[in-house]
Amino acid sequence: MDSERAQAVAEREQWVQELRNRGALASACPTDEEIVVAMHRLLTWTPSRILNATLTDAVGDRRTQNLPGTVNEYPNWRVPLSGPDGRPMWLEDLYVDQRAARIADVLNGN
Repeated sequence: MDSERAQAVAEREQWVQELRNRGALASACPTDEEIVVAMHRLLTWTPSRILNATLTDAVGDRRTQNLPGTVNEYPNWRVPLSGPDGRPMWLEDLYVDQRAARIADVLNGN
């Protein structure tokens, strides 16, 4: 388990460095939100014609929803949408959420 966590930390740092190298991320000590926005910014620089963000990315939910291949070990189909603090979030709140607005701005080319 410790080796898996160490591998995840190293992989995250590689992505952060790649985001910096490509100019998508300027912060020396980025927050999780800054990294997510930078990842979406990087997507806009690809030739993809359709881009979207997951609701969990848009609101900062840290839990995985609808993970394929799981049945009993993680009932992710019942996980309510939540903000980064873990508190449930109404879908209507998405329209006024600043985090979601930042990602939408990036995907819209702003």
